[in-house]
Amino acid sequence: MRRFQKMSNSVALLIVAVLCITSFARGTLQLILFGVVFLAWGIYAFISFLLPIIARQKRRRELRRISEEPQKRTVGTEDNPKLKYLLLCHVNHRITGYIKSTYPDATWAWKTNNPADIMANGGTGRIELFGIKDFNFADISFDNSANIECSLLKVVSLKHAAQKECKDAQADIAKSEIDPQVWFDKTGHEVLKKIIADLSSRGHNSLTIQDDGSCIITQGDKTITVRHLEAFPEKVYHPKLIKVLAGAGIAAKSVDAGLAVTW
Repeated sequence: MRRFQKMSNSVALLIVAVLCITSFARGTLQLILFGVVFLAWGIYAFISFLLPIIARQKRRRELRRISEEPQKRTVGTEDNPKLKYLLLCHVNHRITGYIKSTYPDATWAWKTNNPADIMANGGTGRIELFGIKDFNFADISFDNSANIECSLLKVVSLKHAAQKECKDAQADIAKSEIDPQVWFDKTGHEVLKKIIADLSSRGHNSLTIQDDGSCIITQGDKTITVRHLEAFPEKVYHPKLIKVLAGAGIAAKSVDAGLAVTW
Protein backbone atom coordinates (compact mmCIF):
# COMPACT_ATOMS: atom_id res chain seq x y z
CA MET A 1 0.00 0.00 0.00
CA ARG A 2 2.81 2.45 0.90
CA ARG A 3 4.69 1.54 -2.26
CA PHE A 4 1.66 2.40 -4.40
CA GLN A 5 1.22 5.67 -2.48
CA LYS A 6 4.87 6.62 -3.13
CA MET A 7 4.46 5.75 -6.80
CA SER A 8 1.33 7.89 -7.04
CA ASN A 9 3.07 10.83 -5.36
CA SER A 10 6.09 10.58 -7.66
CA VAL A 11 3.87 10.50 -10.77
CA ALA A 12 1.99 13.54 -9.48
CA LEU A 13 5.28 15.43 -9.04
CA LEU A 14 6.35 14.39 -12.53
CA ILE A 15 3.13 15.75 -14.02
CA VAL A 16 3.55 19.05 -12.14
CA ALA A 17 7.14 19.36 -13.38
CA VAL A 18 6.08 18.68 -17.00
CA LEU A 19 3.33 21.30 -16.79
CA CYS A 20 5.74 23.89 -15.37
CA ILE A 21 8.28 23.23 -18.13
CA THR A 22 5.55 23.39 -20.79
CA SER A 23 4.36 26.73 -19.41
CA PHE A 24 7.68 28.51 -18.93
CA ALA A 25 10.19 26.96 -21.36
CA ARG A 26 10.35 26.81 -25.16
CA GLY A 27 12.51 25.32 -27.86
CA THR A 28 15.76 23.56 -27.04
CA LEU A 29 15.60 24.51 -23.35
CA GLN A 30 12.22 22.81 -23.05
CA LEU A 31 13.58 19.56 -24.56
CA ILE A 32 16.60 19.62 -22.25
CA LEU A 33 14.43 20.16 -19.18
CA PHE A 34 12.07 17.39 -20.26
CA GLY A 35 15.05 15.04 -20.61
CA VAL A 36 16.44 15.93 -17.17
CA VAL A 37 13.06 15.55 -15.43
CA PHE A 38 12.24 12.19 -17.04
CA LEU A 39 15.76 10.88 -16.42
CA ALA A 40 15.60 11.86 -12.72
CA TRP A 41 12.15 10.32 -12.33
CA GLY A 42 13.27 7.14 -14.11
CA ILE A 43 16.26 6.73 -11.76
CA TYR A 44 14.05 7.33 -8.71
CA ALA A 45 11.44 4.82 -9.93
CA PHE A 46 14.12 2.19 -10.63
CA ILE A 47 15.71 2.53 -7.17
CA SER A 48 12.44 2.82 -5.21
CA PHE A 49 10.26 0.30 -7.01
CA LEU A 50 12.13 -1.99 -9.38
CA LEU A 51 15.14 -2.84 -7.19
CA PRO A 52 12.99 -4.10 -4.25
CA ILE A 53 10.97 -6.26 -6.69
CA ILE A 54 14.17 -7.71 -8.19
CA ALA A 55 15.56 -8.46 -4.71
CA ARG A 56 12.31 -10.13 -3.65
CA GLN A 57 12.24 -12.30 -6.76
CA LYS A 58 15.85 -13.29 -6.14
CA ARG A 59 15.01 -14.40 -2.59
CA ARG A 60 12.04 -16.40 -3.85
CA ARG A 61 14.17 -18.15 -6.47
CA GLU A 62 16.77 -19.00 -3.83
CA LEU A 63 14.14 -20.44 -1.48
CA ARG A 64 12.57 -22.41 -4.36
CA ARG A 65 16.01 -23.78 -5.28
CA ILE A 66 16.57 -24.92 -1.70
CA SER A 67 13.14 -26.56 -1.48
CA GLU A 68 13.71 -28.42 -4.77
CA GLU A 69 16.93 -30.09 -3.58
CA PRO A 70 15.86 -33.19 -1.60
CA GLN A 71 19.32 -33.86 -0.28
CA LYS A 72 19.45 -30.43 1.33
CA ARG A 73 15.96 -30.76 2.81
CA THR A 74 17.03 -33.90 4.63
CA VAL A 75 20.19 -32.38 6.10
CA GLY A 76 19.72 -31.32 9.73
CA THR A 77 20.10 -27.59 10.28
CA GLU A 78 22.47 -28.25 13.15
CA ASP A 79 24.89 -29.86 10.68
CA ASN A 80 24.65 -26.95 8.25
CA PRO A 81 24.68 -23.54 10.05
CA LYS A 82 24.72 -21.57 6.78
CA LEU A 83 21.60 -23.34 5.53
CA LYS A 84 19.96 -22.76 8.91
CA TYR A 85 20.70 -19.02 8.79
CA LEU A 86 19.59 -18.66 5.15
CA LEU A 87 16.38 -20.62 5.67
CA LEU A 88 15.51 -18.61 8.78
CA CYS A 89 15.99 -15.24 7.01
CA HIS A 90 13.91 -16.30 3.98
CA VAL A 91 11.00 -17.54 6.05
CA ASN A 92 11.21 -14.50 8.35
CA HIS A 93 10.68 -12.31 5.28
CA ARG A 94 7.63 -14.37 4.26
CA ILE A 95 6.11 -14.11 7.73
CA THR A 96 6.82 -10.36 7.89
CA GLY A 97 5.19 -9.80 4.50
CA TYR A 98 2.13 -11.79 5.54
CA ILE A 99 1.68 -9.88 8.82
CA LYS A 100 2.44 -6.42 7.42
CA SER A 101 -0.08 -6.88 4.60
CA THR A 102 -2.74 -6.48 7.32
CA TYR A 103 -0.83 -4.69 10.11
CA PRO A 104 1.77 -2.39 8.47
CA ASP A 105 3.31 -1.18 11.77
CA ALA A 106 3.71 -4.62 13.35
CA THR A 107 7.01 -6.25 14.35
CA TRP A 108 7.58 -9.67 15.88
CA ALA A 109 10.06 -12.02 17.52
CA TRP A 110 10.42 -15.80 17.76
CA LYS A 111 9.38 -17.35 21.08
CA THR A 112 10.21 -20.91 19.92
CA ASN A 113 13.75 -22.22 20.27
CA ASN A 114 15.46 -23.37 17.03
CA PRO A 115 12.70 -22.25 14.61
CA ALA A 116 14.85 -23.25 11.61
CA ASP A 117 14.52 -26.92 12.64
CA ILE A 118 10.73 -26.61 12.64
CA MET A 119 10.84 -24.98 9.20
CA ALA A 120 12.97 -27.78 7.77
CA ASN A 121 11.11 -30.71 9.33
CA GLY A 122 7.58 -29.34 9.65
CA GLY A 123 5.72 -28.36 12.79
CA THR A 124 4.40 -25.31 14.63
CA GLY A 125 6.32 -22.50 16.26
CA ARG A 126 5.20 -19.43 18.16
CA ILE A 127 6.04 -15.76 17.65
CA GLU A 128 5.28 -12.72 19.79
CA LEU A 129 3.62 -9.77 18.05
CA PHE A 130 4.16 -6.07 18.74
CA GLY A 131 2.17 -3.10 17.48
CA ILE A 132 -1.11 -5.06 17.04
CA LYS A 133 -3.87 -4.07 19.43
CA ASP A 134 -6.04 -7.20 19.27
CA PHE A 135 -3.32 -9.89 19.19
CA ASN A 136 -0.02 -10.47 20.98
CA PHE A 137 1.07 -13.92 19.71
CA ALA A 138 0.75 -16.09 16.61
CA ASP A 139 1.29 -19.77 15.83
CA ILE A 140 3.24 -20.39 12.61
CA SER A 141 2.78 -23.85 11.08
CA PHE A 142 5.05 -25.38 8.42
CA ASP A 143 4.59 -28.47 6.26
CA ASN A 144 7.00 -30.39 4.04
CA SER A 145 5.71 -28.56 0.94
CA ALA A 146 7.01 -25.16 2.19
CA ASN A 147 3.47 -23.94 2.99
CA ILE A 148 3.00 -21.59 5.92
CA GLU A 149 -0.12 -21.13 8.07
CA CYS A 150 -0.37 -18.17 10.48
CA SER A 151 -2.92 -18.19 13.33
CA LEU A 152 -3.16 -14.97 15.36
CA LEU A 153 -3.66 -15.35 19.12
CA LYS A 154 -4.58 -13.23 22.11
CA VAL A 155 -2.83 -14.67 25.17
CA VAL A 156 -3.74 -13.14 28.53
CA SER A 157 -1.97 -14.14 31.74
CA LEU A 158 -4.14 -15.11 34.71
CA LYS A 159 -1.76 -13.21 36.95
CA HIS A 160 -0.96 -9.68 35.84
CA ALA A 161 2.06 -9.39 38.12
CA ALA A 162 4.53 -6.91 36.75
CA GLN A 163 7.93 -8.38 36.09
CA LYS A 164 10.86 -6.07 35.92
CA GLU A 165 14.27 -7.02 34.69
CA CYS A 166 17.08 -6.29 37.12
CA LYS A 167 20.38 -5.21 35.68
CA ASP A 168 23.57 -5.81 37.63
CA ALA A 169 25.83 -2.82 38.09
CA GLN A 170 28.85 -3.13 35.88
CA ALA A 171 32.17 -1.52 36.71
CA ASP A 172 33.65 0.77 34.12
CA ILE A 173 36.35 -1.09 32.25
CA ALA A 174 39.00 1.00 30.60
CA LYS A 175 39.28 0.17 26.93
CA SER A 176 42.58 0.13 25.17
CA GLU A 177 43.05 2.40 22.21
CA ILE A 178 41.56 0.83 19.11
CA ASP A 179 41.34 1.73 15.44
CA PRO A 180 37.63 1.73 14.37
CA GLN A 181 38.58 0.47 10.90
CA VAL A 182 40.53 -2.46 12.38
CA TRP A 183 37.72 -3.27 14.81
CA PHE A 184 35.12 -3.17 12.03
CA ASP A 185 37.15 -5.36 9.65
CA LYS A 186 37.98 -7.97 12.30
CA THR A 187 34.81 -8.04 14.41
CA GLY A 188 32.07 -5.57 13.63
CA HIS A 189 31.39 -6.14 9.93
CA GLU A 190 30.29 -9.78 10.06
CA VAL A 191 28.34 -9.39 13.32
CA LEU A 192 26.47 -6.24 12.23
CA LYS A 193 25.68 -7.81 8.86
CA LYS A 194 23.94 -10.74 10.55
CA ILE A 195 22.16 -8.55 13.11
CA ILE A 196 20.79 -6.20 10.43
CA ALA A 197 19.69 -9.10 8.19
CA ASP A 198 17.84 -10.76 11.07
CA LEU A 199 16.14 -7.57 12.33
CA SER A 200 15.19 -6.47 8.80
CA SER A 201 13.53 -9.84 8.15
CA ARG A 202 11.37 -9.28 11.25
CA GLY A 203 10.19 -5.79 10.27
CA HIS A 204 12.73 -3.60 12.09
CA ASN A 205 14.62 -0.76 10.39
CA SER A 206 16.88 0.56 13.15
CA LEU A 207 18.87 -0.31 16.25
CA THR A 208 20.97 1.53 18.82
CA ILE A 209 24.49 0.46 19.76
CA GLN A 210 25.13 1.63 23.30
CA ASP A 211 28.51 2.75 24.55
CA ASP A 212 29.15 -0.65 26.13
CA GLY A 213 28.50 -2.44 22.81
CA SER A 214 24.94 -3.61 23.57
CA CYS A 215 22.69 -3.61 20.49
CA ILE A 216 19.15 -2.67 21.54
CA ILE A 217 15.81 -2.44 19.72
CA THR A 218 12.31 -1.35 20.67
CA GLN A 219 9.53 -3.95 20.54
CA GLY A 220 6.18 -2.53 21.57
CA ASP A 221 6.84 -0.73 24.84
CA LYS A 222 9.92 -2.80 25.65
CA THR A 223 13.62 -2.20 25.00
CA ILE A 224 15.42 -5.44 24.19
CA THR A 225 19.14 -6.23 23.88
CA VAL A 226 19.67 -8.44 20.83
CA ARG A 227 23.47 -8.75 20.79
CA HIS A 228 26.63 -7.48 22.45
CA LEU A 229 29.57 -6.25 20.36
CA GLU A 230 32.91 -7.14 21.87
CA ALA A 231 35.57 -4.41 22.24
CA PHE A 232 33.21 -1.74 20.85
CA PRO A 233 35.16 1.54 20.32
CA GLU A 234 34.72 4.26 22.92
CA LYS A 235 32.64 7.36 22.21
CA VAL A 236 35.69 9.41 21.29
CA TYR A 237 36.16 7.15 18.24
CA HIS A 238 32.52 7.35 17.09
CA PRO A 239 33.04 10.10 14.45
CA LYS A 240 35.62 7.93 12.68
CA LEU A 241 33.52 4.80 13.20
CA ILE A 242 30.53 6.51 11.54
CA LYS A 243 32.67 7.14 8.45
CA VAL A 244 33.85 3.52 8.47
CA LEU A 245 30.24 2.28 8.66
CA ALA A 246 29.19 4.65 5.88
CA GLY A 247 31.91 3.22 3.67
CA ALA A 248 30.33 -0.22 4.16
CA GLY A 249 26.84 1.07 3.31
CA ILE A 250 25.60 1.28 6.92
CA ALA A 251 23.99 4.58 7.98
CA ALA A 252 24.80 5.66 11.55
CA LYS A 253 24.70 8.82 13.64
CA SER A 254 25.82 9.72 17.15
CA VAL A 255 23.13 9.98 19.85
CA ASP A 256 23.25 10.34 23.62
CA ALA A 257 22.95 6.59 24.16
CA GLY A 258 25.62 5.65 21.60
CA LEU A 259 25.19 5.11 17.84
CA ALA A 260 21.82 4.97 16.04
CA VAL A 261 22.01 2.62 13.03
CA THR A 262 19.28 2.62 10.32
CA TRP A 263 18.72 0.71 7.09
